[in-house]
Amino acid sequence: MKDLTLKQHRIRDPIVLASIHGINKVKAETGVDGHITGGMAVNSYLPPELRRSSVDLDFSLYWGGDTEEFRTLTYPLICELRERGYEAEGFQKRNLSYELVAGSNGDSLLIQHQRRNKKNLEKNALSIQREMANHRTVSKDGFSYDVLSPEDLVLRKMSRMIKFSGTYSIEMPRNVSIPDLTQEIERRKKELAIRSEEYDPRLVTEIRMLCDAYDIKTLADYVGLNDNYFSEASADWVSPDISDSTLRKTLESLSVSLD
Repeated sequence: MKDLTLKQHRIRDPIVLASIHGINKVKAETGVDGHITGGMAVNSYLPPELRRSSVDLDFSLYWGGDTEEFRTLTYPLICELRERGYEAEGFQKRNLSYELVAGSNGDSLLIQHQRRNKKNLEKNALSIQREMANHRTVSKDGFSYDVLSPEDLVLRKMSRMIKFSGTYSIEMPRNVSIPDLTQEIERRKKELAIRSEEYDPRLVTEIRMLCDAYDIKTLADYVGLNDNYFSEASADWVSPDISDSTLRKTLESLSVSLD
């Protein structure tokens, strides 16, 4: 469970932009390709009124190695944050990711990157290369950065929803409008805040599934999803637990169509 004391942010907040500047610096100084993923990537495609807040910034580099190598690779990010007045130590190894909390004067942001050793990179090289080749560049006010494609974001979120639904026996959201999803997410978050002393994994999972459904619907409605690229990318997500028909049915249940 994420630390509930961390501050909520959207993509244009100073600490988020400072962190993305740092990630750009890592790419420029090392020559390693990469992009923003997760909720902040979704934020990057949407108008301000539709952006969900988040406590974290996820990014992905075309890289594989051990913890010390990752800390060396991302040192330019640490330097950039410190130059901008934020406290930042090196990344720490957690369960499935490397994590860093940047902060200043009560502000905070969790920055995360998936752990990936050299064997994992080799195993998934074609999939990661495809994502890198199809990411998009967002530009505003003279500042540009790369983000994971809408189709890849949707596939990641659908895969997680399907797994959560099976693990916790939670019914998938069906034919729910964006305003209704917004209202339900806020209601569940208030419930979680009231019960903060009592960790409820099912409630946390329900909130994550609702947030994923919201992100999928907003991306589909306001950006659009390319059917050809979705079909190409979805092949990497098919497994004994997730079939292509399951992915398509999940889109249908959310009233999402492909272009």
